[in-house]
Amino acid sequence: MNLVKKFVISGAGSGIGRAVAVQLSKVSFSRLILIDRDQQGLDETLAQLPDSDRAELIVTDLTENDARSILSMALGTTPIDGVVAAAGIQVPSTIEDDNAWTNLFDGNFHATRRLVEVCLPNLSHPCASYRNIILISSAMAKYGVPGFGAYSASKAALESLTRSLAAEYGKRNILVNAIAPGWVNTPMLSVVLRRRSRLERVSEQDLLDGLKKMAPTLRISEAGEIAALVAFLLSGQQQSINGQVIQIDNGIGLMPQGL
Repeated sequence: MNLVKKFVISGAGSGIGRAVAVQLSKVSFSRLILIDRDQQGLDETLAQLPDSDRAELIVTDLTENDARSILSMALGTTPIDGVVAAAGIQVPSTIEDDNAWTNLFDGNFHATRRLVEVCLPNLSHPCASYRNIILISSAMAKYGVPGFGAYSASKAALESLTRSLAAEYGKRNILVNAIAPGWVNTPMLSVVLRRRSRLERVSEQDLLDGLKKMAPTLRISEAGEIAALVAFLLSGQQQSINGQVIQIDNGIGLMPQGL
């Protein structure tokens, strides 16, 4: 029996993707394939792993068509046990902004779809245990947020894809789930706060405090908390969670002001 577990993680150069890589690197016999378009970010992630020899880096932009061939060549026919699609972008948009809609769907939906497409043959190996695909969505897919229609719609599309893939590939022992975080302490949030601070002429700290007040817990999440949930879903300790969107948002939907 092969004890080595191989996991593919996109968006591993920062934020939630990096936290997932660090978390999974602590799993015995794990090997990681880390994907990002940012070489420096991947190098920084690699430096945080306890054993960098158990990780392989792939620098590619999943929004580009040649990403398929690059990933296919890198993966070969090696069986993999789990895929975590954490790559994504977040920018504000208007209903008239065709470029923003195209870029957000490319970065959040199509990039993930390409990753899953390439990895499915490697996930479909004969094995007694279940394999997993985990897509990182957002609480914004559920809650309306002014100025983020394209981002929210792209994440909602991911959640629909999650359910369709779960229904289609469950018979092959492949479980597909999504995780929908609320506000998370990541570089992406820092960019959002910086942009809003300039536009609204409010300090970034005041904006952050306002986000915390939206949740009953009066806090935002840390990327490591999302990574811990990912690690559980990949651990093999459960075989019944399939086709689900798991909210991890400090209960923001319970508050009248929402997101």
